[in-house]
Amino acid sequence: MDIIEWVHSNNLATNRFKTEVKTIIEEAYKEDPELGLGFDPIFDGQDFPDRGFELEAFDSKTNFIVVKGKNWADFKLTIKVISEDNRWLVDGCGIINIPEDKQSKRWNGSN
Repeated sequence: MDIIEWVHSNNLATNRFKTEVKTIIEEAYKEDPELGLGFDPIFDGQDFPDRGFELEAFDSKTNFIVVKGKNWADFKLTIKVISEDNRWLVDGCGIINIPEDKQSKRWNGSN
């Protein structure tokens, strides 16, 4: 199952999130049919912690959550949640619907 199918089969994300994932991936493949985006936009990287994540911070005013890898503490991920129909849903994660200034920074070997 590719990322678009996975997101659309999931009932834990908003329609806005699902639409944005599809748009970003489809646009990337139009620009580069062989490579596409080249990374997972939800995790904002090619690799991610294989043992999952744990909570690092939660801002109850903005509903931004920051999680860090259980076995990779330097890997952080920003998630935006909203309450919709009495359920908490993911409305942003990685580069999807997360403002650049709120996105978790990736280690690039020099920072």
